[in-house]
Amino acid sequence: MVLMSPFDRWNEAVKPLFDLFYNQGGNAVVKKYGSYNVRQYLIEFGLSNMMIDYIGLMFGIETNLYTALTSHFRDALLINAYTKFYHIIGGNKRLIESLSEPCQINYSTSVLSIHRNEDKTINITIKNSMNITNIMKFNRVVVATTAPAARFIHYTPIDEQVKRMSRALRQLHYDCASKLVLYFNRSWWHDQNIYGGSSTTDLPVRFIYYDNYNTTINGNNHTESVLLASYTFAQDSTLWSSSTIDQITDQVLSNLEEIHARSDIRQFYLRTVVKHWCTDSFSHGAYALFLPYQEETIKPILMESFDKLVYFAGEHISTAHAWVEGSILSALRILIQLQQEKFDIVIVGGGLLALQTAIELSKRQPTWHILLLEEYSFLNNTCLNQFESSSTNRATKEYLHFGPNLINGQFNSTDLMNQFYFENLPTNYRGQFNGKLEFLNTTKMIIDS
Repeated sequence: MVLMSPFDRWNEAVKPLFDLFYNQGGNAVVKKYGSYNVRQYLIEFGLSNMMIDYIGLMFGIETNLYTALTSHFRDALLINAYTKFYHIIGGNKRLIESLSEPCQINYSTSVLSIHRNEDKTINITIKNSMNITNIMKFNRVVVATTAPAARFIHYTPIDEQVKRMSRALRQLHYDCASKLVLYFNRSWWHDQNIYGGSSTTDLPVRFIYYDNYNTTINGNNHTESVLLASYTFAQDSTLWSSSTIDQITDQVLSNLEEIHARSDIRQFYLRTVVKHWCTDSFSHGAYALFLPYQEETIKPILMESFDKLVYFAGEHISTAHAWVEGSILSALRILIQLQQEKFDIVIVGGGLLALQTAIELSKRQPTWHILLLEEYSFLNNTCLNQFESSSTNRATKEYLHFGPNLINGQFNSTDLMNQFYFENLPTNYRGQFNGKLEFLNTTKMIIDS
């Protein structure tokens, strides 16, 4: 008898989803499995309740076994043995600071309402820290809050598209998360040869991460060492968010003593810092986590705009929920729509070849608007269907959609929307791609231009 770990059993169970994804694309997975919750699917696959509970415990989804299977499948796409994680030295705030440099930001200001005017402008009513209200006018607005925070904004006129969006925001399942960080005067876990990595337990702390998020501090500052003593989600998180700092500290230290089998940990303790996303007055939650059917019924609505005047962005609109990449991807989707909605040429795939092609075309036709869409990796995400083709055949991934000139093959808007659904495409794009010979006929394309 071969003993299989919960990770092996999970990988075996989701293999049909991976096979379908790589052969027919993400939409096919959602169509076939979008109605399943995790426990339902694993039962039908033949796993025992004991193994399902074990998988839930080790994967941190024990309290989310009734959420959508497809959401957890996307996590499996994002996180694997080859996933690269990046650490911004000095903290993630440096990313935000660099992005905000060219912007004028109104701090301590709340958005009360967004009104679309008949002249296609938008009035935004804001309130500052002194409770003084003001109205500002814009041509376009992007609501980049979390989904729960977006509900506090009053949208007018209240037409069908506003009602539809409001219903989707109400129904969207949004999860909680908590991080409990303990500071010590020394890295006592190094005594047990623990350098990095994590611990998983069924105790309330659930997941402990050593050094991973604070290598700079622990490596250079000998007066303080930092331990992410607990990182929890869903009901595991709400347990902590209803506790006081003193309760949290005592419980976490007790769990650490039990896990590490030592009684001297408290003598190294300095202080506790907590972050509960569900009690955060700005986010009102951590991240979107679809329930069964929601990816088919709610997500398309969340991606809508109000008359192409008011747009929505955020991780809840992407296929990478809970990740910074998800927010970036949703922002890129909006950026494409705002910057240019009509293109003379769309080049899909091709890497450096496509880039060189676009450069040569721009030299010959400087007035053309050219869009490059790349199906390869974007940061960690190699399988997000915002940037990928539904075929595993590399030859069918690299083609160019080029005006009305048909060389070989025609791609209708339905096919394209299944692969690149964030872009508004005309009824028909025609391609200069030779499927049999498997190459982009860039020479002829440049000559024809």
